[in-house]
Amino acid sequence: MGPIASHTSWRSMVPLATAAALALVWGAATRGAAQPTDREARASFGDDLLAMFVAEHSRPLPPETTDREAVRRFERYVGVPVRPASFERAGAHLVGGRVVPLHAQRAAMLQYELGTGGRVSVLVYDAEKIKVGTANLSPREIGTAEVRVGQEKGYSVAVTQRGGVGYVLASDLDPDKSAQLAAMVYDDPR
Repeated sequence: MGPIASHTSWRSMVPLATAAALALVWGAATRGAAQPTDREARASFGDDLLAMFVAEHSRPLPPETTDREAVRRFERYVGVPVRPASFERAGAHLVGGRVVPLHAQRAAMLQYELGTGGRVSVLVYDAEKIKVGTANLSPREIGTAEVRVGQEKGYSVAVTQRGGVGYVLASDLDPDKSAQLAAMVYDDPR
């Protein structure tokens, strides 16, 4: 290659290399901005969790099992104790339960019928791994229980936790009765 060809080659290479570098930097910057952090992803999922759960409550799938002992064994999948008797003291009859996937985690969904003809669905989950959005729910204290209560798509919802176990209830009841039912887990002797 002669001196002119060598000069022309560098002349065209520098702008091309600069454009490629800018494209890489721009691509990395926009990908980084679009990727939510783990905390943002959990918060976003937590806000959507109530809506998804209420949709499951309004059109429930059949339970995997109706056997109380089989429901208790969901603990090995969920990672926290699943105690169906917690809500039966309030007149709720266990219909059954199933394990539901929640992103990379699992929870147990228990279905109950009330003597009054209403229904209650309870989501039992590891409160350390799954965060539920409660920004639109009002805090209430019932005895020693802290419960957040509100409405979602015409159903009352109540959220509480005890000892690292989270509970979300969706019901046909009014919010006060849902809050009282959620507080029942605090009376559970374990």
